[in-house]
Amino acid sequence: ELVSEFGITSANLVRTGQVKAAHNETTLKAAIDEANWMTREMGSAAVRILDKGQVREETGSEIFVGGVLNPGSGGIHPLNYLRGLANGVASRGVPIFQESPVVKLRREKDGIVAETPQGAVRARQAIITTNSYSDLTGATAHLQRTLIPFRSAMVATERLPGNLAGKLMPTGRTYTETKRMMRWFRMVDNRVIFGGRGAFGKQDSQAAFDALRKAMVGIFPDLADVPLAYKWSGLVAMTLDSVPHIGRLDDRTLFSVGYNGAGVAMSSLMGRYLAAFVRGETPDVGLLDARRMKAIPFYPLREPAVRMVAGWYQFLDAIGR
Repeated sequence: ELVSEFGITSANLVRTGQVKAAHNETTLKAAIDEANWMTREMGSAAVRILDKGQVREETGSEIFVGGVLNPGSGGIHPLNYLRGLANGVASRGVPIFQESPVVKLRREKDGIVAETPQGAVRARQAIITTNSYSDLTGATAHLQRTLIPFRSAMVATERLPGNLAGKLMPTGRTYTETKRMMRWFRMVDNRVIFGGRGAFGKQDSQAAFDALRKAMVGIFPDLADVPLAYKWSGLVAMTLDSVPHIGRLDDRTLFSVGYNGAGVAMSSLMGRYLAAFVRGETPDVGLLDARRMKAIPFYPLREPAVRMVAGWYQFLDAIGR
């Protein structure tokens, strides 16, 4: 709806479907159980179970034992989508200010003041949507302990020759695998775009990019000699219960954070709920209710804890569990 409303053709939104490709029989069963639940509880009759040969035809890879196709899913160019949204609201007279960090939120008698190094903005209400970047200033310090920033990285190959591009992912769908340290991939402009989690720290990590490339070649051996053209990373915000949370901090401050890696779609939806809260309504957000959000135990130990859990997941993936 938003892509259509603002005419964001550069977002390249496609609804070609997504395949969850299973790397062993255990994870295939879990994926099938999930698909059956979706069919039974949500009426998703279009979800299809794929055997090994069908997944091989879908991906061009031999390593998967089967999978599940959800034809309602698709892909988008997130940065172009964001730019399109920004241009759309700016054209309607909504000012957007960059490089103006809010360093403090201060209550006043009839509203709230957002203080920045350059000046202050007064409003009746403030909305915090800083997600995994909630530790950049003290203004959002009260949200920090509910979120664990986790780095997510991507690589993109050079454009592939036509014969190879036609062999890999020929249906143009998006793909994920079922390992705990999940990877996801798709073909865009005859490039393989390949992403995953497992990077640590506050900056890009060459080791993480190297690990991604190794995983990509493990799935697609034909890419062993294809150079990478691009690599980038950013932070996703994980919550204790693995779902986002939205609502009020107090009568003047609202927030929506914790998308756990699904922020492109979920944050678009949360904007609609935030608008309702601002208008004084009380939308039913179910499990996403702000009051259900829990602080992270032993928060100062979050970084070594994340590394330990990720290492354990990597071990389980390596032994096929």
